[in-house]
Amino acid sequence: MRDEFIAWVLASSPIRLPGAAAIFTASSTGIPLALTHHLRHNRVLHELVLLIASISIDVPRVEPDQRVKLVPVGAGITRVLFHFGFMETPDVMEGLKLACLEPGLHGIDPHNITYYFRRVMVIPSNKVSGMAVWRKSLFAAMHLNANLPAAYFGVPAAQVVEVGLEVEI
Repeated sequence: MRDEFIAWVLASSPIRLPGAAAIFTASSTGIPLALTHHLRHNRVLHELVLLIASISIDVPRVEPDQRVKLVPVGAGITRVLFHFGFMETPDVMEGLKLACLEPGLHGIDPHNITYYFRRVMVIPSNKVSGMAVWRKSLFAAMHLNANLPAAYFGVPAAQVVEVGLEVEI
């Protein structure tokens, strides 16, 4: 999938915007849905795209020199893996400051990056069986009130773009 996506980006040559974009993903492999969704609808891509994954590991704290791993994907896309200990609160802005010291990202200012998050809207429906409608409605309300990932990861709200997705339950 990743190689097909990179080949498609190179072949289709989307308009490249100056600067960098960071797309948050729960996975440390593959291409996130938010990126393919964004590219399909807007037909543009930043010059540098960072696929950010936060990984919690089985130690209390991670030393700063062990926190960041950069994995080149291709076509101006780099995967940035942040490792945090189980006692740490993931601070992506601090992690990005460390990452931007690496040769592959040198000169990038984390305060000038556009951050993309996927926002899932849960819609209760009678069409899908398996759960009572009142429970679906309760789950949808709880999901709506859940903490936003941008706030959790310490990303400035003014730099966040949410890519929405509706899911019927």
